[in-house]
Amino acid sequence: MANIVKTQNTNIPGIWLSQARSQLLLSGATPTNGGSEATWYAGELMLAALNTCATSLLHAAATERGWKLQSVSITATSERDVAQPDRYSSVHLHFQVSGVNSVQARELVESFQAHCPIFGTVSRGAPTTVSITAN
Repeated sequence: MANIVKTQNTNIPGIWLSQARSQLLLSGATPTNGGSEATWYAGELMLAALNTCATSLLHAAATERGWKLQSVSITATSERDVAQPDRYSSVHLHFQVSGVNSVQARELVESFQAHCPIFGTVSRGAPTTVSITAN
């Protein structure tokens, strides 16, 4: 099944309206490109997509294994490549999970890495690392 998102400008400079199915999202340009801090930026949406895919897949994998995953919190960071401004020089995801031990947490994150097409695409384009805290 293909994902379809339509994005169009609004009557406010630097702010765009995107629609996927019946869901709406405002995003916008960075201040250096004529936007403001009023909306999500494209790079932030990429990180949110990674976090959403990871959270979903970690919970699904834990349920499949019969593990009691209590919570997942992911902090995603990225850095633009100064020499190549059309790329990110790094992406890092830090997973903080509770309800499973560190071996189980590593297995869940590895499952996410093997099954998330967003992670697969991003990690092939920029050095992408992960770290895990399990408690």
